[in-house]
Amino acid sequence: ETQVWFSLDDGDHWHSLRLNMPATSVRDLIIKDNDVAVGTHGRGFWILDDISALRQWSDSVANGNVTLFKPADATRVRYSMYTDTPVPPDEPYAENPPDGAVIDYYLKHDATNSVIIWISTMGNRPVRSYASFSPAEPVKDVGNWPAYWFRPPQVPSTKAGLNRFVWDLHFMPPDGACSLPISATPHNTKCEPEGIWVPPGQYKVTLAGQTQIVTVRMDPRVKTDSAGLQQQSTLSRSLYEATFNRLLFDTSAVRVLRRDLADRKSKAASLSAQIDALDKKAADLDGLGAAGGRGGRGGGGGAPAQDSFTSVTGEIANVTSLLQGSDEAPTSVVVAAAQEALRRFDALEARWKTLVGTDVAALNVALKAAGLQPVLQGTSSP
Repeated sequence: ETQVWFSLDDGDHWHSLRLNMPATSVRDLIIKDNDVAVGTHGRGFWILDDISALRQWSDSVANGNVTLFKPADATRVRYSMYTDTPVPPDEPYAENPPDGAVIDYYLKHDATNSVIIWISTMGNRPVRSYASFSPAEPVKDVGNWPAYWFRPPQVPSTKAGLNRFVWDLHFMPPDGACSLPISATPHNTKCEPEGIWVPPGQYKVTLAGQTQIVTVRMDPRVKTDSAGLQQQSTLSRSLYEATFNRLLFDTSAVRVLRRDLADRKSKAASLSAQIDALDKKAADLDGLGAAGGRGGRGGGGGAPAQDSFTSVTGEIANVTSLLQGSDEAPTSVVVAAAQEALRRFDALEARWKTLVGTDVAALNVALKAAGLQPVLQGTSSP
């Protein structure tokens, strides 16, 4: 008559499952998969999402220091699927279930060290990690978007008791990017662009040396066959790895080189011509000219500019957005565009390696002869 109770020992002992539900008469209750739906008298419907942890609770769990529960299957559902205006303030609506894999864990005491959740493939390739020490800065206004639109940053809890964290089924997002989609939910809109989706399959979740397997399934409303989804995932992953594993490193290295060149020029006037020539090539690779203008392909009536890290980064981002925009097999045009973007990046990286192996090496010989430190030291290929 006043709340929901549950038992783990056939009714010998009972525990409250009231949580934040008001004291009200419960007229009906149903368990659907891993969710509990409750119909009350006068207080509407209440839903408790994912009771997997309760089903796995035991005395050994209660007496242990740390327990990572096996997650329920996660469904890959797109976050924003409605049209271009937010739900009006006077429209009745309720919170959606967690959009991702629900990861529940139990801490007997407050954690004295960091809580880190690792997500990896079954072949142990890293996918994502979350740490309690990661900065959870307050949400701020971004551009023309007020702060109240954005979802606050989430980090794993270090508090004693049952804790819940939700992995959004994406790889790491691009660094520093944050904009709103055309549809938004107050206080719960994720920044875009996001990292690429993980393909359906099994993944490892690890916390404090304990590992559980979570199965990711595709939205059952999606009718694309597995071959099409795999092609989408493979191309997206190739573009993603080119960006995160190589392009970011190369871009950072070329900018370190340019800072080094500016420093050495101020100390070796006799080498200024050689340094200027090298800086010009580095600026062309970077995509930022000496005056700060951006380089890239195409242009006015003159010859098209060479590819640069800046232009290729933008091209890869555009193609990735096309691939990730829907749960469908990529068209032949998109496949060709992805392959072309990867080819251009490989050619660009080859130019960079030639520059380092010839021009940079020659300058370093001259710098050492002048008693100066060589440039581009302390960097290595990822």
